[in-house]
Amino acid sequence: MVYITFIPVLSILLLLSAINVVFSRRGPHHPRSEVSKTKHKVDEHISPQGHDIEHDLDKLGVDVDLDKMTEEDKQFYYFMVHDSDNNNALDGLEMLHAALHQNEHFTKADRDIFVQNATAELNHIIDVIDKFIYIADVNNDGYLYYPEYIKAINDNRMQEELEENNSNE
Repeated sequence: MVYITFIPVLSILLLLSAINVVFSRRGPHHPRSEVSKTKHKVDEHISPQGHDIEHDLDKLGVDVDLDKMTEEDKQFYYFMVHDSDNNNALDGLEMLHAALHQNEHFTKADRDIFVQNATAELNHIIDVIDKFIYIADVNNDGYLYYPEYIKAINDNRMQEELEENNSNE
């Protein structure tokens, strides 16, 4: 019974958050601020780690063996699976859907905690996506094309490796 009331509550929270994003965030036609494009750490919301790509590809009728895929192949399929309008680019809403899709399997306790903390978690995810788009969107059109996306992911990996090597010294 709790599950039935969870769906409308979550839907309302997501709708309100989406409205907040639309009216309070910079869109693709607004000028960028003077904030420098510093490297930001990409967290679990942007990459296929922890994401069930195989399940998504099965739904699309694509049969692949993840064990034989390179990390770049996984990145490519993650990108393509979430390009819902098939324009070969990801926008903020598609990235938000991908991030929320990663968290779709909850236990009852997880759902209860999620509802209590949904606004904070959603704002965190939106901030991560906004920062990632800000850094990765080279042509400043508000969309991430695959070359922009993969370059930002790879730059982040190199940054993480450098930080890890520096902390080990």
